[in-house]
Amino acid sequence: MTVGFCDPRSPSQKGSVENINGRLRPMDTLLRSSGPSALRAIEARMNAAPRKCLGYLTPAGAMDRLIDSVSPARRSA
Repeated sequence: MTVGFCDPRSPSQKGSVENINGRLRPMDTLLRSSGPSALRAIEARMNAAPRKCLGYLTPAGAMDRLIDSVSPARRSA
């Protein structure tokens, strides 16, 4: 997996990071317990939230749409 870092003094590159931090902040107590079930609950909540950058689809819905568009076998099932 490729990992990228924001350039120093480039706030335009940090918007998505700050957005995710803001979404996670209310779940801080769940993050502290950090057991597998708590992390799955956070994952489910994050994937169920509609995103403007995805045309107001949820990340899970956008992934389903992408998979449907490239997988003929899934469309016929």
